[in-house]
Amino acid sequence: MRPSLEVQALKVSPERSFGGGGSPKSNLQNIYVMKKKMLVSNEVGHKVLADPRVYRHSVRLNSEENEKFISMFEQSGMKNKAEFIFARIFG
Repeated sequence: MRPSLEVQALKVSPERSFGGGGSPKSNLQNIYVMKKKMLVSNEVGHKVLADPRVYRHSVRLNSEENEKFISMFEQSGMKNKAEFIFARIFG
């Protein structure tokens, strides 16, 4: 069975620098700030996203592509693969 990832978009380009040249730490801070701005409280007081992410995309990788992806992910120092992909695409 091939690995499958649920991500916001399909294209991850290994040729581009991480997040437009920013450091992984600054990209994490940017993601945190974006998430913080999107949070609102509902009538019960729970924090929910103002614009929930409901669109999901799946990507299938062969072994060579997966090794390249895992290598890039580990070099980034990020702990969440979805946030890593999001930072690579929109960072």
